Amino acid sequence: MLARVRLVLAVALLGVFMFGALRPDALLGLARGELNIWLEPCYRARFDVPRDAVTDADLRRVHERLLPAWVLARFAETTRPSPERRDAEAQSFFLLRHAVAPDANLVSLFDQLRQALSAQPEVDAERVDYLVWALNDYQRSRHSPYRVEASLVEYAGRLQLYARTYRVASEMSARQGDLRLLRRLDSTNLVEGDLGHTGRPEDGALVLLDRVLAYSVRRVWPTLNPALEGRLDPPRRAMAAAVRAEAFDALSPDLLVLLHEGAEDELSLLEVARSVADRRRCGSTFSIWGLPWRGLAAPDREELVDALRASRGSACPKVTPAEAARMIGASQRLAQTRDLAPAVEELATWVARAVSVHELRHVADGSVPSCPGCPTSMGGSTRAELSAYVSSMATPGIGYLSLMQACHVGAGTESPHRRALLYLERHLLPEGCDGSPPSDLYARASELELELFGSRSSVRIPDDFPQRLDLLEPSAAAVARLSPTPNR
Repeated sequence: MLARVRLVLAVALLGVFMFGALRPDALLGLARGELNIWLEPCYRARFDVPRDAVTDADLRRVHERLLPAWVLARFAETTRPSPERRDAEAQSFFLLRHAVAPDANLVSLFDQLRQALSAQPEVDAERVDYLVWALNDYQRSRHSPYRVEASLVEYAGRLQLYARTYRVASEMSARQGDLRLLRRLDSTNLVEGDLGHTGRPEDGALVLLDRVLAYSVRRVWPTLNPALEGRLDPPRRAMAAAVRAEAFDALSPDLLVLLHEGAEDELSLLEVARSVADRRRCGSTFSIWGLPWRGLAAPDREELVDALRASRGSACPKVTPAEAARMIGASQRLAQTRDLAPAVEELATWVARAVSVHELRHVADGSVPSCPGCPTSMGGSTRAELSAYVSSMATPGIGYLSLMQACHVGAGTESPHRRALLYLERHLLPEGCDGSPPSDLYARASELELELFGSRSSVRIPDDFPQRLDLLEPSAAAVARLSPTPNR
């Protein structure tokens, strides 16, 4: 009996100590049932509703139109308040709420999110973050293929919700965790900076297919024709032959032929768009952005001709006759090439494999990987990127593709990507990104990975990873994403 009393007292004292050390927001999370005893987020549905209470069509409309419309209306109302904008925000939220009305849990989550965001200027960022997580967790539990990625950004002295919505195109289980390939649904002008990202461990690895498609078309496709190497930037010129060899082994031979033949026209489109943009320095305001992979559609070609007419006699033309001829000719040839869409989709799916290895390595590493061989001065974020890069470079079939990508990302401003690349250059690329890569990259990267991180399981792509994803169905959102080059 005495021993039992002592045990109860010990547990009680431990509980007092633990709860006394918790932050008030953690105590609130526990009280609301939003955190478990390990202080991990958890969501328990409050209402019992049929699994198909809200149709897939309704959920697509919610994520494609209604949720983005409410976020934009809320942004307008909070940055430039007026009765009209307040009414517009209320109306957009009513439409969102009405669309999910058959599912009381979704109604409750959106109500709580709106209420949490209304607590300006003292918005509880962790509470908003939890509610977005809970929305995704609930949808996943209902086998709903939709996802919201959101962040709070300070603007005009207030915290604003920036949201992007996705449909899960494919979901697989890997040894490191879940792998989700996402298609962008909303058509807002928020452009992701990365090809993929990794957040909470339970979210697994997320690959952003629209950014992957843009990167594949802009950066990888032109490397597949050796005759174009002289027109590429130095890092791609240096990596092109090795990347082509990997592509030759990965892609269907008939589709690879189409990509080889169409690469010059695609590069011409990019060169003209860059040439037109360069004339901003002399005062031109004309620009070509969001260029579709197949070039300009007929209405856009007409607009280009109008710009050409308006440029006659100008010292700083919107577009020159030579540029217009190149762009229209390239667009027509690409549009008339049969089976080019499957070729581009297969190329982008292959690039997605490389991004998947990078992100799955992040999942396996957790927040900060242990790196006994790293310099003690190296920060945790840099170690994380170094781990993901060296792991993907050690993977046969995508190592050189990953190296080319790292050289592109690391060429930017000071960042963990940049610092990781500088370390890799010293150990794998003695001539830098502009020089020839090592012929034994896979082996050398594997040795460096062992030296830095010790013995660990290699990342393995799931066996059911598709050969080709359906990426080019007509979609305003998909076309709008084909613009700036992403980071990862």
